Amino acid sequence: MWDGEAVSDEQGQMEIFPDVAPGTYILTVRMGGMLPYETRVNIQPGVPNIIRNPAITLGDLNGDGVVDDADLLVVLFNFGAGR
Repeated sequence: MWDGEAVSDEQGQMEIFPDVAPGTYILTVRMGGMLPYETRVNIQPGVPNIIRNPAITLGDLNGDGVVDDADLLVVLFNFGAGR
């Protein structure tokens, strides 16, 4: 398993696993406030993998892997707490 951080360029492209052996893998992207995104990628030497329009679902505010009433409670309890 590779666990790391990636930063995109101006076009939204990034290189996240340059030294992974060729083969088929499941790529999972986890970011705060969103559901995990998974897709199958086939790594081949010298061939870029392009993931177009990933289905990113925002709203998982408590990080339990679902968007539900518990996330709404996070919003409600913090409503008006800003400056």
